[in-house]
Amino acid sequence: MKYFKQYPVTLRHFLDRPAYAAAAGYDFNFFDCMAFTAHKYVECMKSYNWFFWLDTEIRELPFTAITLFTMIFIAVTTPFIYPVYGVATYVMCRRAGKVKHTEIIDRNITGWLMRFK
Repeated sequence: MKYFKQYPVTLRHFLDRPAYAAAAGYDFNFFDCMAFTAHKYVECMKSYNWFFWLDTEIRELPFTAITLFTMIFIAVTTPFIYPVYGVATYVMCRRAGKVKHTEIIDRNITGWLMRFK
């Protein structure tokens, strides 16, 4: 476990904000980035109201059908392309880890770690 000032930086911190955790010194790898993208995918799927179409009026049916097909398409195709999101997250974290720490960056990371639950 790494520490930034007196605050620990763990995988839970990385799943919350990967760039901040990388800047704070978290030792991440590609699998952590894949876990982050899978976590965000599950979080997104849980947030959808999948039964919105049950109370649709007839005049709203075309728009509802298009919306439902789009949601199903995204839900089916995203698991196959989420490794691309993992690579993008990995690149973003590598860049965040190389940034020179200024006083503002230190204050932002410290405030985030203090408020993290």
